[in-house]
Amino acid sequence: MRDRNVSFAIAASLAIWLAPLQAGASGNHYEGAPSFSIFPQVIESGGPKDPFRILLNMTGQGPAHALGKATVTIGKGLEWVEGDREHSGHPSIFWRGPRDNQWSVRIRGTEPYSTAVGVLLSVQVDPNQVVEIEMNLPVVITGKTITFEGPRPVRMETVRNGQRFRYGGFYLVPIDAPEEVALTDIKEGPTVIEQQPVKCSQCPSELKEVPFVVFVGRDGRLLSSRMLEPGGRAKISAETAKAAEEALQHWKFSPARTKKSRAVAHWTFVRVPVEHE
Repeated sequence: MRDRNVSFAIAASLAIWLAPLQAGASGNHYEGAPSFSIFPQVIESGGPKDPFRILLNMTGQGPAHALGKATVTIGKGLEWVEGDREHSGHPSIFWRGPRDNQWSVRIRGTEPYSTAVGVLLSVQVDPNQVVEIEMNLPVVITGKTITFEGPRPVRMETVRNGQRFRYGGFYLVPIDAPEEVALTDIKEGPTVIEQQPVKCSQCPSELKEVPFVVFVGRDGRLLSSRMLEPGGRAKISAETAKAAEEALQHWKFSPARTKKSRAVAHWTFVRVPVEHE
C-alpha cells in the first residue's frame, strides 16, 4: 500500500534539494538541503580540440569559518591544460576575509567521446561535521563539435559525529558509506507492505491516526521514525505516541528505488491508524 503523501513528498523534497543548486546557496532551513554547493560553468569554448575554460564557484549559507576543499577530475577524451586541480577556500557568503571561493581551469578534448569533468567539494563545517558535494559536467566531443550539458549532482552527503547521511530534501537519510545516488535519481519512495494499528482506550475520538516520517533502509528495514504534529484539534499523549512507535516496529516496507531499480535508503510519510477501544 502506497501512502498518499509519497508522491508529494518526493516532488516537494526534490524542489527543496534543487534550490541551492539553482540559487547558488541554500536559503531554506530544511535539514535535508545542503548548506554548501559548487558549480562548474563553461565560460569559454571553441572547436572540439580547442581549450575550454571552466569557472568553479563554491558557495553556501553555512558558517563563515567553514573551509572547503575542491578537487577537479577529468574523464577519458580530455586533457588538462592549466589551473588548480585542487583548490581551498571559504564558500560561505558570510565570510568577511578575502574572496577565495572562485577559480578557473582550462581543459581540452583529445578525441571524440562522451565524457565529463568531475568536481568534489568537501567542507569542514566544524570538528564533527563535514559536507561532501560531488557534481559532474557532461562533455560530448565529436569530430566537429564539443558540447556541454548542465552540471549534474552525483551525490550530496554529510558526516555528523561519525554518521553519514544523504541530503534527502526535507530530511537527512542515514546511509552506511558514500554512494552515487542523488535525489533526482530516486523514482519512488519506500512503500508500506504491511501495517498494524495502535489500539487506544483513552484517545480523543477525533484522533484517527498518528503521523510519522519513517526512514527505511535499502533492505526495507525500518531504521528510525519521528512523530509529526497531527494538526487540527487532535492531541497525542506520550503514551499514545509510544504505543504508535511500537506499532510501527511491526510494519513492513519495500525500499525506495532509483530510476535504474536500485534499492536505496530513503524516507516517507506514514500514518498509524488509531483503533479506539
